[in-house]
Amino acid sequence: MNDWPYPLWIAHRGAGRLAPENTLAAFRVGAGYGYRGFECDVKLSADGVPLLLHDDTLDRTTPERWLIHAATAATSSAITWALLTWIRVS
Repeated sequence: MNDWPYPLWIAHRGAGRLAPENTLAAFRVGAGYGYRGFECDVKLSADGVPLLLHDDTLDRTTPERWLIHAATAATSSAITWALLTWIRVS
């Protein structure tokens, strides 16, 4: 394994429960703990803007229930980037 050019440990979605997952804050916290590789998931908003989100819906990661139910479906791909920028993550 001495020739392995990649990190042996990868921070899954950043820093676990120490910061909101898939955020720059999570990646910075993970880096502070020595992680040099990060796994994240990319989805597209309704208008084609890439965003970092693991789940298929926004239910688990945001308290913005009014926005989720105002959209045609509770998926990130049904909501435009302009609306997604107003969402708070938890």
